[in-house]
Amino acid sequence: FLVGRVGFPAGAGTQPSPSASHRPGWGDSASGAAEGGDAARNAAAFQREQALVGLCNLATQASAAARIAQSGGITVLAEILRDPSEEARIRDGAANTLRNLASHSEAKLGVASEGTIRALVGFLDSDGSTEDHRDSLRTCAAQLLRSISFGSDENKAKIAEAGGVRALVRVVEGAGRLLSSPATTEAAVAALRSLAFTRSQGSLDLARCGGVSALLRLVQSGQAQGPVLASAVETLQNLSAYEESQPYFLQEAGLPTMVGLLQSEPPVDLRVAEGAVSTLLNLSVNPANAAGVVASGAVEAVLNLLAFRLCQPALQPADELAAEYATGMLQHTSATEEGRQHMARSPTIVPQLLALLPQLADHPGCVEYIVATVPHLARHEAARARLLSGGGVLALVRQIAQRVTPQVTNTMDMAVIALHFLCHQSDSGKVTAGAVGAGDAVVDLLRQPGVPVGLQEHALALLQCLSALTDNERLLLASGAVREMLEILPSAHRSAQAKEYAAAVLQNLSVNPESRAQTASPTTASLGRSAAALLAVAKQPSAYPKARTHAVGALLNLCTTDGDKRELLALGAVPVLLSLVSSVLATAAAEVGCSLLHNLAGLPEGRQAIEAAGGVKALVGVLCSLAVPPEARLAA
Repeated sequence: FLVGRVGFPAGAGTQPSPSASHRPGWGDSASGAAEGGDAARNAAAFQREQALVGLCNLATQASAAARIAQSGGITVLAEILRDPSEEARIRDGAANTLRNLASHSEAKLGVASEGTIRALVGFLDSDGSTEDHRDSLRTCAAQLLRSISFGSDENKAKIAEAGGVRALVRVVEGAGRLLSSPATTEAAVAALRSLAFTRSQGSLDLARCGGVSALLRLVQSGQAQGPVLASAVETLQNLSAYEESQPYFLQEAGLPTMVGLLQSEPPVDLRVAEGAVSTLLNLSVNPANAAGVVASGAVEAVLNLLAFRLCQPALQPADELAAEYATGMLQHTSATEEGRQHMARSPTIVPQLLALLPQLADHPGCVEYIVATVPHLARHEAARARLLSGGGVLALVRQIAQRVTPQVTNTMDMAVIALHFLCHQSDSGKVTAGAVGAGDAVVDLLRQPGVPVGLQEHALALLQCLSALTDNERLLLASGAVREMLEILPSAHRSAQAKEYAAAVLQNLSVNPESRAQTASPTTASLGRSAAALLAVAKQPSAYPKARTHAVGALLNLCTTDGDKRELLALGAVPVLLSLVSSVLATAAAEVGCSLLHNLAGLPEGRQAIEAAGGVKALVGVLCSLAVPPEARLAA
């Protein structure tokens, strides 16, 4: 491309294509004719204008944009743009061409010179008159700043340093006073959205120079509609993610404004609703905003949005994203004291949350967020009662009773944690969970391949909690829990924490005589592998010392016949028990160890084994170590 400061050669064809960025009224030839020098000047101006039309259209193609940049065209266009003596029509054409060039990464760097940016900022600060294409220039300047800033923190910093952020904010502020046209306002808001997209000097300047206030007032005024409203809300969405910006939302009624958008009649466009919900989510992540979130009615507004707009049989991707934002906001709010108190005291919020679970069953991210609210709400007695009476336990059990896949693993883990919390708080929780099949669901989960370690451990902790209640013993025995625990204890693929929980479940269930059917050998009625597995745990010093206590406690409960005692003696139980009682004095482990030694000593061969293993000396040592001084006895 041959370009020159004077007399731009005409491009191939002077009429722009319908898809070109040629603006109506720009590039049209002037009416009338002139004579002599005026005619020559008009011809030159017309030729330059048509050359700009051609370049503007060509700049929409990446290959042509690269060639324009390589030939020095950007420099010439920037000079035209910065020259106040140029006709407004020509400067308008140069700005449009630069805007198209800036949409290509190869040309963007050349367009984003400091001089060009300052010229664009100057256009924004003009009086907004439509005379001499000034309004068109302001609109194009805002569009060009958006293109320059997109994806480049360096360019955002240049725009901020040149005063571009403040100039764009003034355009938005002028919309309320009718000083900015709708097109210029839309372009300015889009530029601000780009500047706010990442944490940069541009986004921080935008908050500091009144950007949040200007955008909120634009939304509150009702003048912003369609794409302008969507861009404004999305800009606020981006800004709300930065802690430095959040105080401005609280000062300028940002929370009620977002809630108002969700409650408007007729309903706002889903893009606007998504931006409003995301803004509420970002603000709810910061606990300092919890009181404002609750007071604004955000919880109720988001629940209504989910129930009436987003919980449809087949959510579109955009709908699903909005639903995830909404459920995420509810989860974060429930994690704060103010949010938890508000949601727990309401007679409707817990039932609404539970009703959403089956409606969002095909969207694991949403279900995970809802399930994650349960442990928070269950800390409050009123909410706990509603969860227990309103089907909350059954809803959690249904989440647990799934096939383990990467998509639902987190949801299952959160459901196990939530159910454990409910069961831990009260026996009524344990009874309800047992009655709706929690034991079967957890045992089936543990039998599946590929269960993450954390989920295994949480499931076993829940099983231990359930087994602590006598009412659940038969249900857990019927589920095959004992057999599954005996599979876990010797497994090399289970963690030490998992084995501790498994041993605790066995200790709890071994109190029931019916457990004998699952622990004994089916052919000899002896303890068989169960005794060997439990004794192996008792032998191993562990990072979880309670595992040894639970294993020996289970052996004590199971060892009810002389045959059982002889079996333990044959397995070498005496040295293990002596080591246990000597090394961990005055503990639950030593107590159950001494009790089992006492039982074994009831047999002649048991006494012989204890003596042969140095048991007399060990037990005397225990007595001496735990002896109470005479003065302490007298004081008592």
